[in-house]
Amino acid sequence: MRKMTTIWRMDSHLVRNTLAEKG
Repeated sequence: MRKMTTIWRMDSHLVRNTLAEKG
């Protein structure tokens, strides 16, 4: 479960970065 949470947080960060780049 801990690993899943970490992956999810990483995914969320990547999504936010992508959205910021796309503007």
